[in-house]
Amino acid sequence: MNIKKCTTENIVFMGILLAVEIVIGKYLTISTIYLKIGFAFAPIALTAVLFGPVEAAVIASIADIIIALLNPFGYYPGFTVSAFLTGIIYGIAFYKKTPKMWRVVSAVIISKLAISVFLNSYWLYKLTGQAFLAVLLIRLIQNIIMIPIEILVIWFIIYPIAKLRNKMKEKNILVNNILLLNEYPADNLEYSCAATPQIRQTGNRLSGLAETAYASLLAQCFV
Repeated sequence: MNIKKCTTENIVFMGILLAVEIVIGKYLTISTIYLKIGFAFAPIALTAVLFGPVEAAVIASIADIIIALLNPFGYYPGFTVSAFLTGIIYGIAFYKKTPKMWRVVSAVIISKLAISVFLNSYWLYKLTGQAFLAVLLIRLIQNIIMIPIEILVIWFIIYPIAKLRNKMKEKNILVNNILLLNEYPADNLEYSCAATPQIRQTGNRLSGLAETAYASLLAQCFV
């Protein structure tokens, strides 16, 4: 996990995603011991897009443990391994990658076939003693239904949400830079100590601009 991503804002946002994942997994998912149909993948996919594979894997694992403890079927560590691997796959496919439909399709198919169909069928076989092929067939049918749904949700909902969040974050950074410039003018001795190199560079540029350019920069924050 990159220490630079461990800001208060990011931690709070990941906490919100974890809470949403738990609510969806517990209350908005059709779940039996063999089948699970719902949208609990969405917060994990968004975590993967915004923060990366490790963060997505950790959120998925924690959510799996909590949801399992709240469900009557109980907890089995194999499914936590599956959740962890799903977060890794999504993170590798989506984090800091240009959105491409082929990338979404590939990540979803790999995670569904390798993890949900084969690996989870094996965990269920070990857990229940049912015939592996019978369990595999049930889960294959489930995932044939869910694969196109998951692809569409990631492409048309998760990516736009991630884009909006990143845009809002960039604007907040710009606003904070401008406020800091007002507090520490470029010709102030305190400025050189309090501002980061990035802020100082911004301040040096702004100090030579006309009033209209400064107003234009402010206006961009709220477009």
